[in-house]
Amino acid sequence: MRRVTVLRMTPLEVACGSVLDFELDTPPLPAVDCDPLTALERASLPALQRPPCIVSFSGGLDSSLVLAAAVQAARRAGLADPIPVTCRFAGAPDTEESRWQEVVVRHLDLDDWVRLEDARDLDVVGPIATGVLLRHGLLWPPNAHFHVPILAHARGGALLSGYGGDHLLTQWPMRRVADVLARRTRPVPRDALRLALAAMPRSIRRAWTMRRSGRLEWLTPQANRDFTRTEVRIAATAPRAWAGWIAWRLARRGLAVGRATFDALAADVGARMFSPLLDPVFAAALAREGGRLGSGDRGATLRRFAAQALPAELLARRDKARFGAVFWSEPSRRFGAGWDGSGVDTGLVDAEALRRVWAAGEPDVRTASLLQGAWLAAHEKNSPRRPDPA
Repeated sequence: MRRVTVLRMTPLEVACGSVLDFELDTPPLPAVDCDPLTALERASLPALQRPPCIVSFSGGLDSSLVLAAAVQAARRAGLADPIPVTCRFAGAPDTEESRWQEVVVRHLDLDDWVRLEDARDLDVVGPIATGVLLRHGLLWPPNAHFHVPILAHARGGALLSGYGGDHLLTQWPMRRVADVLARRTRPVPRDALRLALAAMPRSIRRAWTMRRSGRLEWLTPQANRDFTRTEVRIAATAPRAWAGWIAWRLARRGLAVGRATFDALAADVGARMFSPLLDPVFAAALAREGGRLGSGDRGATLRRFAAQALPAELLARRDKARFGAVFWSEPSRRFGAGWDGSGVDTGLVDAEALRRVWAAGEPDVRTASLLQGAWLAAHEKNSPRRPDPA
């Protein structure tokens, strides 16, 4: 079995439910000679050359874009079409995307499509997640086990995912300011403050953000201060311009941790997992496409280079599926209700406050790693120990 290196979270990262980007070096993006869609096609080829090539396909914009690029690349190269694999969840209406899935598959004229109807057991301490925890320990992101049933169809081959789309296409903090400056949107009075803040020196922006930062109710006061200082310090290093921000975002440690996790899960079935939306050439093409002020929101950005590859109605889509009910269901609630307070770092976590979070109607998803860590600790405590051979 191929050996992979899993990147671990620090105790503070586990407590706050976020990978903090302590490594701030940003390598330059490569020079490019192609548009973003062509770059995606090129990034898909290594996966297509390892059949079976599976695409984790939800029907959202990111997975649809990856699927479309891979289909075009396969047909240009004379390779077999990639096979989309879709998880569907009966009884979880917020996850419903079957209409969009069918629109995309029809548009791409695909014959093979694997649908895992009524997918179950994907709770963050359900049977699939805990199997991963026992094999690999605590991983990031805590919902990475979502791909385990999909990877079963890629055994010995490759899986293409849309991982990274949210990170590059939706998280640019200057987008509203850029939209106003580029006259893509009508300004409102509050935009004057946003524009003024964007023009201020980094030290002032950092102080402003520090004052307005919220606290995580389950962290101790000192952990909250440490978390906030780190988040603000990192945010203050982000370039204002779109092209510079893309390079900065691509280099963040959180993405490296996620990719290492997916690599480990793929290795379990002798497969490789590829995230073409994080390919440096695609990122460079995306940065060049948007220039200083970007191209608008995710839909507008994709319309600039993927209008022929994807259905127009999908590119106009505004809603997004939500999977909270899938990942935080009966097993999580049962474990949280019976939790004895052990298995967390009490120097960082207020156990009683965390218990209240887990008892809420919609628990904060940032506590999922704490829940998994507490489950691992409980499993270790309750598992019978093997006798010492001596």
